[in-house]
Amino acid sequence: MLHLVKYRFLQIIRMRALMFWALLFPVILGTLYYFGFWKNANCPQLEMIDVAVVAEEDSPFLTFLEGAEDLLSFHVMEEEEAEKALENGKVQGIYTEGRERTLTVAATGVAPSILETILEQYNTNERLIEKVAVEHPERLEGMMDSMKAYRDRTTETSLGGTVRNSLVEYFFALVGMACMFGCDLGFAVSLSSNADQSPVGMRRNISYLSRGKIMMADFLVVYGIHFVNLWILICYLKGILRIPLGEDNGKILLLCMAGGMIGVSFGIIAGSIGKSSGTHRLNFLTLITMLLSFFGGLMVQNMRHIVDKCCPLLNAWNPVALISDGFFSMTIYEDMARYWRNVIMLFGMGMMFLVAGCIVMRRKRYDSI
Repeated sequence: MLHLVKYRFLQIIRMRALMFWALLFPVILGTLYYFGFWKNANCPQLEMIDVAVVAEEDSPFLTFLEGAEDLLSFHVMEEEEAEKALENGKVQGIYTEGRERTLTVAATGVAPSILETILEQYNTNERLIEKVAVEHPERLEGMMDSMKAYRDRTTETSLGGTVRNSLVEYFFALVGMACMFGCDLGFAVSLSSNADQSPVGMRRNISYLSRGKIMMADFLVVYGIHFVNLWILICYLKGILRIPLGEDNGKILLLCMAGGMIGVSFGIIAGSIGKSSGTHRLNFLTLITMLLSFFGGLMVQNMRHIVDKCCPLLNAWNPVALISDGFFSMTIYEDMARYWRNVIMLFGMGMMFLVAGCIVMRRKRYDSI
C-alpha cells in the first residue's frame, strides 16, 4: 500500500501541466485580482484639496471648514491674492463671503464637485438654523446639539460586526474554482487506471493487488496533493495579499477539505465513465468547471446572488457557489448554521461522486488486455 502511494505521488507531481492548473494558475489569478482592483479599492488615494477663502477671520464659515480639515486645506486670502492663486493652480477653488456665499473654480472635476457639495451643505444648515430661530427659538439649542452629534451616531459594520468589501467575493469564488481544479488530478489517476485508455492501466489491471487498494491509494495521493495546493493558496491570499477570508482557520481548513474532496471525486467519476479520448473528456471537464466558476461569481460581481434569485436550485448544487457562500457566511454571519449546511452539502456530494466512480471502475471488465 505504501509503495503504491509513493509511486503515484511521484507520478502526479511530475505532471507539470496538471500541477500548473491545480496550484500556480489560482495563485497567478489571485495576484492579478489583487493588483487589478483589490489594492486600489482598499487603498484610495484621496488628496487634500487646497481652497482659498475670502472672509473675515471670525466668520462662522471658517469654523465650519475646520471640521473638514481631513479633506480641505483652506487659506484665508484677499480677493486679488486668491484669484492669482487660482490662476497659478495653487488652489482649486475660492470661497467668497459677501451678500451671498459663492464658489469660484477654474475647471470641472472631482475636487470642484466636493467643494460645491460642502458649500451646499453649509448653506442648507444655515437656512435651517435661521428658520428654526424665527419659528421655534426654544428648539434651537436642541437642534444645534443634534447637528454636532450626527457623526457619532453613524457606524458602518457588517452583520458580524466587521467592515467588509464586496469585492472579496471574487476571492471566495477563486478558492472555489481552485477546489474544482482538483478534478484534473482525479481525472488523471482515474484515466490511467483504465486498461483501454492507458498502458499503465493495463499493468494495473493485471496486478495481484485488489482494485480497492489501488483506488484507495490513488484517492489519498491526489486528495493530499490537492489539499496542500489549496492550503498554499489560502496562505498566499491571507498571509501575503492580506485578503480577509476569515479569522477562523479551522473552519477555512474544513471548507477546503470539503471543496477539495468534491473536486477530486468529480474528476474520478468523469475519468471512469465514457470511452471517448481523454483529451475530449478533459476539455469538457474544464468547460464545466469554468461554467460553475462563472455562476459562482468568479467573473461577475454578485453573480451568485443573481443566480440565487433567478435559479436557486443551480446555486444549491454548484460546488463553487457553495464554497463561496461558505466563506461569505463565515465572514458575515455570527450564526454558523449556513456555513455548516454548505460544508455538509459539499461532503455529501463529494462522497456521492467518489462512491459512484469507485463502483464504475470496480465493475469494468475487459475481454483481453
